[in-house]
Amino acid sequence: MFGIRQDNRWLSWEETKFYAAILDLPVVPEIAVFQTPEKQDLFEKEVLSIVSGPGTLAPYDALTDLPVTMEGIVTRNADGYDCTDFSNNVFKYVRKGHVKTDQHWTRNWKRARLNEGGSYVDY
Repeated sequence: MFGIRQDNRWLSWEETKFYAAILDLPVVPEIAVFQTPEKQDLFEKEVLSIVSGPGTLAPYDALTDLPVTMEGIVTRNADGYDCTDFSNNVFKYVRKGHVKTDQHWTRNWKRARLNEGGSYVDY
């Protein structure tokens, strides 16, 4: 779990972890906690330093079976924020060249069949 949206607001990280624990749901790995960066270049260097390692999930190249650096990192404001302000509170970095396929998955995507029958489903 990365966040919980309640109506038009994303809950704080602490609230998200609290509710995830109650529901016995995992949260994304917490790699580092940053204060609001004073200088963009220092923040960028810190992010690049973090993503140059293997990360928590120990990724590997599907073609070679060799270990690789993490695919990327997503950061969020630890405080809660309005949905309209999402783009000012969430940052995503993905390393160049992490996709190794020559065709994007969305070109052949099909909805998976679900077992939607049974007494647990309202009709």
